[in-house]
Amino acid sequence: MRFGPKAVLGVAAVAGALAYGTAAHAYLSTLSINKCLSGKVKTLGKGAAAYTGCYSKGASKNIAVDPVCLGKASTKTVSAFGKLDAKPPCLTTGDGAARDADTATFGSNVNALVGDGDTGATKCDSAKQKLVGKYVAGITGCYAKAAGKTGTVDNAIGGCTDKVSVKFQNGVNKAELKPPCTTSGLAALASLQAAANAYIQAQACALDPSNPDCVGSPTPTPTSTPGPLCGNGVNDPGEACDASAPSAGWATCGSAFTCTACNCACPSKVTFSGDPNAPESILDTGWTGISHRAPIISNGQTTITLSGCSTGPNRPCGTCNVSGPVENPNANAGELATRRCTNDTSIQCTSDAPCTGGGGTCQYYFGAPLPLAAGGVTTCVVNQFNGAVSGTANVETGYAVTSANLTARVYNGIAIDNPCPRCVGDGAFNDGTAGGTCDGGARVGLACDSNGDVPARPDFGRTSLDCPPNPAGIIATLPIDLSNKTDVVAKTLTGASPNCTNSAGNKCLCDTCNNAAATPCDDNADCTLVGATVCGGKRCLSG
Repeated sequence: MRFGPKAVLGVAAVAGALAYGTAAHAYLSTLSINKCLSGKVKTLGKGAAAYTGCYSKGASKNIAVDPVCLGKASTKTVSAFGKLDAKPPCLTTGDGAARDADTATFGSNVNALVGDGDTGATKCDSAKQKLVGKYVAGITGCYAKAAGKTGTVDNAIGGCTDKVSVKFQNGVNKAELKPPCTTSGLAALASLQAAANAYIQAQACALDPSNPDCVGSPTPTPTSTPGPLCGNGVNDPGEACDASAPSAGWATCGSAFTCTACNCACPSKVTFSGDPNAPESILDTGWTGISHRAPIISNGQTTITLSGCSTGPNRPCGTCNVSGPVENPNANAGELATRRCTNDTSIQCTSDAPCTGGGGTCQYYFGAPLPLAAGGVTTCVVNQFNGAVSGTANVETGYAVTSANLTARVYNGIAIDNPCPRCVGDGAFNDGTAGGTCDGGARVGLACDSNGDVPARPDFGRTSLDCPPNPAGIIATLPIDLSNKTDVVAKTLTGASPNCTNSAGNKCLCDTCNNAAATPCDDNADCTLVGATVCGGKRCLSG
């Protein structure tokens, strides 16, 4: 097998899941049990989907909405209401035309919110319009079930309305990954969902006028509102939590969230962790041999901040902006302290001050040194973040789209059974106690706190940022593009893919550009964007 610098690229491809549950939005909690009501609510959902579908078709072609399409949507809605009125008892009658008029207006309003399909709309706008229609149909479907059976709307975490809301938010996020979009971002997403919720509530209340969630209230009853009993240590009706109540998962927010005014506040920080035991977390540095499907090192972590959540500041948080890396609030409590001096990674820092004596700077690192071995060749890789992490993440679903870059420093391995210096004799990982000793590298014989190990490779031992490799052993410094999203990303070989270095006539999925930075690339187009020319081309070394 061929082992080269590109083999370390896999170390960066680790995405941690946000292990938080979901939460209900502000929806009606009950509906009257009435089959006619159930049918009418469901009909309005279908009508909204039909109207937004008409506008979506126009937007996809950047033409005016087809009046024939709108006419068909109207006819179906009014006709369905008439048939339902003919099968009493109904809570309201003769209201098909009025409800249809409201639905037609809603479709037009969504068109304007998304970007007006008549003038300059895009495929992204078209997708959003269709998603809004599906969202309304989904929520009204939940209402229809309640009206047809129990009278109680399933607003539970992971329940009917929650699943529809999460699917809608994820759909909009995905649509915005394919710009241009006339409007985008968290504010645009929030305005679309708010408009849909206002329409849903107005129509449901018009059809169920005695509903206690509608009488005297312009908005649906929220799932958690601070009441007069907030602070009594009991999760009373209407409270998502109570600060002094015993922990019981979502009922009291749990350890991951803070209870504020009897609502579960959105988190301000989240730590992503790579799971070395997960089947997805592997390094494919060849197709056979001991490094094929090798696990990553444990405790690879980075902490990021969350802000501007689309439905925050209390749960459900929806989609939030992410930025970082930042200080890990739980470092040395079983989690890796990732901010270190570049000239000596055993020195933890919060500024450049401790590092300047050796000409270093204070930077964030991704995991402990990674030992690699293949075909009798060993290397030790140290991964440092290069610049900021940015993007979005949905706290409720774990769906994330992030942009990040690493600098991977590759060092010659010490021996076949221990490519990286090991931290020998230490106790628990990342407990803040330097109970071990470095058996090699720049700090051989000095104290260390072990940070991680490779499952099923006990010979590699525990590695630590306290035990950096010898600087003189560096053989490559590679830029790593860590940009990723939760979805599976498929890559396909084409004629524009770079030629394989050691296999004439074959194409490879990636290489590096012929510039000094060795920018990762999939084809020549990636290189021209950074001032280079050829993906896989040669570059001058040493001047």
